[in-house]
Amino acid sequence: MNNLIAPRIDELFKELNVWRESDGEFKSRVNSLPGMANIISDTRIDDQVQVALEYRIPLTSKRVDFMIGGCIDGNDNVVIVEPKQWTECTAIPRLRA
Repeated sequence: MNNLIAPRIDELFKELNVWRESDGEFKSRVNSLPGMANIISDTRIDDQVQVALEYRIPLTSKRVDFMIGGCIDGNDNVVIVEPKQWTECTAIPRLRA
């Protein structure tokens, strides 16, 4: 909410000797984190949800931008969010199996 987490993630990457992403990736994080903060601060979202930022996928060099996990009706759920910095997009009809 106060735009401090993106620079803090960058500092942690340096402290942990994690490969430094490009300036574009850092700017993307700066732009997307306030929106994610607004979403997870919604009072309808349970205080017990867990949030992971820049989660490194085991056995790969890949990372997930955001993961939000929690329990609904006794079932564990995870939502993966990969924000994009697109200027426009078009909705397509949902495909049904």
